Amino acid sequence: MKKKFISVLAALMVLAMGTTVSAQSPDTGRQQAETYKQAVSEVKAADGTTVEVKAATTEQVQAAETAAEQIKTEQKAEQVTVKAVVDVNLILAAGQTATLTFTVPSVTAGANIVVLHWDGSKWESDSVSGVQVQEGKVTATFSKLSPIAFVEVQQVASTASETPIYSPEWYEAQKVANTDNSAASNTTVTSPKTGEAAFLPMMAVICLAGVVVCARKVKFN
Repeated sequence: MKKKFISVLAALMVLAMGTTVSAQSPDTGRQQAETYKQAVSEVKAADGTTVEVKAATTEQVQAAETAAEQIKTEQKAEQVTVKAVVDVNLILAAGQTATLTFTVPSVTAGANIVVLHWDGSKWESDSVSGVQVQEGKVTATFSKLSPIAFVEVQQVASTASETPIYSPEWYEAQKVANTDNSAASNTTVTSPKTGEAAFLPMMAVICLAGVVVCARKVKFN
């Protein structure tokens, strides 16, 4: 009897723990969704009117984080960060587009921001175009709305100290170039200076005259 009581008590404790965990999970998800919503302080349409936004669902937030990891793998990025997730209160008619500017203070100018749209089951970027990133602002044109997610992608910086790789053809070209330079340097002729060019013929004439005089003397003797 005592063993049965202990077994029942243990089962109740496990059930209570499971109930506590399941009760906390939705709260954590809603808090996270609200945090992502607060990351966007303002949304303006192209005509300057303010567009209202609300927090996305827990499912959409979790899917955005999964999509961010997929982007990291596809683009071979060093790091990805979900900057914001909001549900835009704006409906577009068929064929209509909307250009919206989101004020996201955590975004810096020049950052690589991927803007995603929730199509009802997954995050996609095909309906997003003309993304422009400024200091604290992201502007994009949408053909579909409303839940929107912003993912920052940080690529791996390339090191300039890496040893360049040359092809065998490059080495052969260098050998030919070095051979041509060596041959050209060996056949270089140094031109005589102006003074030397005039002095040499004079010396030849003097020497020839001397030979003639010496020959006459020998013949006379």
